[in-house]
Amino acid sequence: MIYEELIPADHLLCKLAAAVDLGFVSETVSDCYCPDNGRPSWDPLVLFKVVFLQFLYDLSDREIEGQVNLHLACKWFAGLGPEERAPDHSTLSRFRSRLGPEKFQQIFNEIITQAREAGLVSDRLQIIDATHL
Repeated sequence: MIYEELIPADHLLCKLAAAVDLGFVSETVSDCYCPDNGRPSWDPLVLFKVVFLQFLYDLSDREIEGQVNLHLACKWFAGLGPEERAPDHSTLSRFRSRLGPEKFQQIFNEIITQAREAGLVSDRLQIIDATHL
């Protein structure tokens, strides 16, 4: 596949994809979708991965749409083919509204659990006093 030739294996998104399996997202959000109502929706896993990238890189809805369309690593991480367009900014907004904070918290907790198991997250508390005297 073209992605394997162009994206280095040590890229942050490759490491993330190897460490955390986001396959559980579709099942977690399945109750937020009605399968037989209207045209097919975007795959919730693709939408979540784009929103994940948005939070990772601290981008607006419009900015992440542009970045996913521009950068092959983002497109690969989201599960899109090289010729596919990213979900538009309004789709991302509706997706976040549809899931609500409770679903995002549930997904976040599972990601943290997987990251802990992979040794990427430590529960050790660190407090640094940065008061200038």
